[in-house]
Amino acid sequence: IGTVKQIKVDKKNINRIRVQVAIKDPILIRENTIASIEAQGLTGYAYIQIQGGTEDSPVLKVKKGEHHPVIPSQ
Repeated sequence: IGTVKQIKVDKKNINRIRVQVAIKDPILIRENTIASIEAQGLTGYAYIQIQGGTEDSPVLKVKKGEHHPVIPSQ
């Protein structure tokens, strides 16, 4: 549903990694959506898994103090 644009360590919390993604259809990302880093097959190719997000949940929006909407991680 999108592509990874940037991966970096959070300057405010070095134990946290921030991944910026470009989502083709942002209406698919809801407030109850969760993101996680997953590995595929034997090669260990990593990707961002987006899961959850029900139609009755509001569309994820930018919160105060952020530049982009933030999908919580698992």
